[in-house]
Amino acid sequence: MSPWHVRRMRPLRVICRNCLVATARRRFSAEPTVTSRMESMQIELVKLRKKAAFSGPHMLFVGGLFGACGLGAIVYWNVVKRTTFIELVVALMARSSFWGADSFEDRKAVFMNIPEPVLPIDDLEARALDQVRRNSAADRNSSVMARWAQVVLRTFAMLDIPGYIVTRSELRSLLFEEICESQEPMAIRLAEIKQLYPSSIERDQAVERLLATETWHAADVLEASRPHLRQFSCEAATTLLVKLIAFFPGSFSQMVLMLRGRIEVTDVPAAADSSDATVLLALQELKHRFDRLDAALQQRVLGTALTHAISLITRLSADLTDAQGCSPYDLYVRAVDSDLLGPLRREAKMTEEVLQQVKCVYLALPPRIQARVLLTAIEHPAARGAFDAKGQAEVVRDLMAAGGVVAVKLAQMLAEDTRVPLAYRELFGSLRDDNEPMGVNAVWHAIPPSIREHITHLGPCLGTGSVKQVHRAKFDDGSEYAVAVLRSGVEDEALASLSALEASPELAPVASRLKHLVYGEFNLFAEGEALGDFAATEIGSHRRFRVVRVKHNSPRCLIEEIGQGPTVAQVLKGITMDTQLEEGQKETLDTLVEFHRVVIGAFMRGGLIHSDIHLGNMIQEQCDKFVLFDVGQFTRINPAETRALLWAMCWISSVRNHYVLRGTALKHLTSVSSARPGREALRTRISEA
Repeated sequence: MSPWHVRRMRPLRVICRNCLVATARRRFSAEPTVTSRMESMQIELVKLRKKAAFSGPHMLFVGGLFGACGLGAIVYWNVVKRTTFIELVVALMARSSFWGADSFEDRKAVFMNIPEPVLPIDDLEARALDQVRRNSAADRNSSVMARWAQVVLRTFAMLDIPGYIVTRSELRSLLFEEICESQEPMAIRLAEIKQLYPSSIERDQAVERLLATETWHAADVLEASRPHLRQFSCEAATTLLVKLIAFFPGSFSQMVLMLRGRIEVTDVPAAADSSDATVLLALQELKHRFDRLDAALQQRVLGTALTHAISLITRLSADLTDAQGCSPYDLYVRAVDSDLLGPLRREAKMTEEVLQQVKCVYLALPPRIQARVLLTAIEHPAARGAFDAKGQAEVVRDLMAAGGVVAVKLAQMLAEDTRVPLAYRELFGSLRDDNEPMGVNAVWHAIPPSIREHITHLGPCLGTGSVKQVHRAKFDDGSEYAVAVLRSGVEDEALASLSALEASPELAPVASRLKHLVYGEFNLFAEGEALGDFAATEIGSHRRFRVVRVKHNSPRCLIEEIGQGPTVAQVLKGITMDTQLEEGQKETLDTLVEFHRVVIGAFMRGGLIHSDIHLGNMIQEQCDKFVLFDVGQFTRINPAETRALLWAMCWISSVRNHYVLRGTALKHLTSVSSARPGREALRTRISEA
């Protein structure tokens, strides 16, 4: 071994020697006592406590840090990545609190604390129209139905999440049912409804449903429940349903028939022709949602959706065409020709020229009236299937009723024209009694405030006409009168309808005549004055006939005496020439014959022309006494004009008189005519007419 290695090993030898010495000393030293061992153990325990005192908080801190990080990750995932998590938790807590509440006020408080979701529904239409404009015609034809179906399914899938929307809707329905079953005064229950529902169609329906449970309504209750429709619906599902139906890219008539249950979902061409299963699923989901609505809301949804669709179609530019080069408006006109004129074409007496005039007038109407008429044509049970003369007359009658006040007045004129078939005349005449009444709440707020101050209670509806509606009312002096008000929106509707009639050159003269009839009925002040004047005529002063007394008349409100008894139209309803009459019915007919004698005598002797004679404007107090109301317009003509009209009626009364009395009648007519193109020219025009 080299010296260098010896020097390197020396420190190792020293260390080993020292270890051996230390070991020997411990081995041969005296044994420790028990006390020293105890002291050693205590020292060791103190050391362990110190270590534990340090490691415990340290471990807790580390564990808490890891727990906080994990909780933060969970919260981040559910809040940022799954945005509905907090909404679901709040909705679940609200449901639990609602069912655990002991009183109605506590349950209402839970409902009011649920946030009201705000949906960007107004942006949906703009985005949809922008998408339509940016797509090519081929792309629209190939995939628009599939994309519509995907939107429907995604929309309703989001609505089905039990969050704010579903929870508020369910709890609101439960609270409303509880209000209906409550025994609280009507004013308190109406105030609760105003808290549950924002201004919407649901609130108006809830108020009318509650008011319908009573016949007489206190003035203070009605005053506090003013109808005010700020939005169509407060339910997001209903609003979205309207938008999805309005943007349906297929046949609207097939959609309506499917929703109404007239055809199966699989029979809709959009579902049958598409290879994409989502279209069928979307239509089934749409039908399911529609069936959950009540009947009144279903009708409003269809009407609003079609009105919205027609408004959009008229705004779309003509450069948006399909593969055949048809614009949306062209397709709509085709649908009108099929769904509206199609049922009318089955009537052989309606020529194609008449049908084209009907289409011209229809397309000039506002979208709201167009939607109402087209829905009537689509839904009418007699519009499809085997032809039936009576059913066809009912189709025409119902289309006229849907056309508004001007169409109803036109039908009433046709009901008195003997050239119109009897089946049509009978059905057109029934339009006087088949008008849908306004709600009592709407009637109350149509009465002028100065009149409402003296009314204590508003009672049941006495009659609903095409222009006005009449209710029984109690006044502060204890008396009862009939209060008539104009129907809401009737003036704007009449103006739009008359403008549409003027769009057809052939029907413009009819529009001019209807203006006088329709606008004359809008002035209830003139009607009240006419009642007073008519009471002093030969008809009103007859011993068997009298005119109701007027308490108040203003342009939009008429208050008159209430006639006790049914109308003559109701008494004689269903009576024909072959009916076996009872004694009371015979006396009623005798009184009616006497009434016609008096009317003709007043014309012949005094030149009085009563322009609104029909059985619905007369009340039978007794079998031999009639009370006249709603006399409408009447005028007086001078004796020369009276003679001219009498000669003219005699002239046209028979074929023989056409030749015998022609010269005499033309002589009298030309003498009183206001037109002066020359006697011979005027005589020629009258003769040709």
